[in-house]
Amino acid sequence: MVHSSDPEAIHELSQEVFLHEGMPANVAYASNYVQRLAQAETDYRNGSHTPLHVADIVRANNDFARILGAPQWALTDQLEVSRLRMELLARYPQLFANPRPVKVQGHFQIFAENLSPMEAVFLATSLLYQKEFNPKYQLTLAERGNSTNNQPFPPSLFQARTQDFTQLLHGSAPSQSLSSLARAGEILLADLNISPSLRPEFESLQFVAPTAIGKGGRE
Repeated sequence: MVHSSDPEAIHELSQEVFLHEGMPANVAYASNYVQRLAQAETDYRNGSHTPLHVADIVRANNDFARILGAPQWALTDQLEVSRLRMELLARYPQLFANPRPVKVQGHFQIFAENLSPMEAVFLATSLLYQKEFNPKYQLTLAERGNSTNNQPFPPSLFQARTQDFTQLLHGSAPSQSLSSLARAGEILLADLNISPSLRPEFESLQFVAPTAIGKGGRE
């Protein structure tokens, strides 16, 4: 995890977010997502960007899903986002752990109330990845209730949902295109207060193609 406010170091971390999570790298490349996230994160660390919250992630992901015409199970809520944040904490403690876990009523606060732009976008794109591949995140609110009551779902259900969401995310669904995917991505970033405009020092930062770094997506 980068702790400085050096734009180039933050840019490298921003690039990893889009190479290894749910947003297609070609869309991120075409719309300067990496440079825009690096700019927002740098501003946040310099005190000139407002913090984000779990509710912002929920709004961003739900707006993204609605623009793509995704089914109800692709929508999320604060409970699901908080669960993913807890799961990611074990893998990325330097990114998600509260740097100052103040003790409140005898308990330490594992998470800070505020999210930086980097944390927020990483969480939002990670949720897209989970919606694409993880059956635990491919359930409607009602289905989640049935799941806790140990009512099993057939594997074919999740195979179909993975296929459907993969097509949506890569612009290959019959009723969807790369232009609508790009529009959905813009709304997601706007909901997370990521500016569409770049200052000159961030325009010069280059996005490295996925083949030069490694395959996108988790193994």
